[in-house]
Amino acid sequence: DAVMPELLTGENRWQHVWAAVVERLETDGYNVALHTRTPVDDWNGMTTWSTRSVLVAGDLEPPQRLKTLLHEWAHVELAHDTRTDVPRAIKEVEAESVAYLLSQTVGLDSDAYSIPYIANWSAGNIDTVQSAAEQILTTTKRLVTTLEVELGVELRASQRQGLGVGDLRRDARKAGTL
Repeated sequence: DAVMPELLTGENRWQHVWAAVVERLETDGYNVALHTRTPVDDWNGMTTWSTRSVLVAGDLEPPQRLKTLLHEWAHVELAHDTRTDVPRAIKEVEAESVAYLLSQTVGLDSDAYSIPYIANWSAGNIDTVQSAAEQILTTTKRLVTTLEVELGVELRASQRQGLGVGDLRRDARKAGTL
């Protein structure tokens, strides 16, 4: 049985990160909005390339909302609109892995959602995660620098260094998903 992601809950402690990422996406020509989901909408976030829009479900609690925005930002920064040769499963592993590492960097524990999500999209195959590792780590490093240097978000020093695919593998094994 697949372990299902658990939506993140809690206080709204990351408004400054949300505002900085929205500002960056808007500067890059994307419209970012909270979306009122209909009963048939089963997604938390969506990026539409043709209209350059990023939607995040407005009914999510703030920690999940931010993690979802980081996931959609990762899709944009990973150029998933132009990398048409990459299967969707790899794109989802890449985007969620970047969101996971960025979440950890800003002090948001997204393990309960991200680890099962990555495991499900990778079909539990660590080789899938490893094959995406270079894109994941290169993009995460660039976005951490963007958050800290360009957008002025103060990051936890202990989280800025040493994050890698080993963290994803260890956490997935700990969660029993790989």
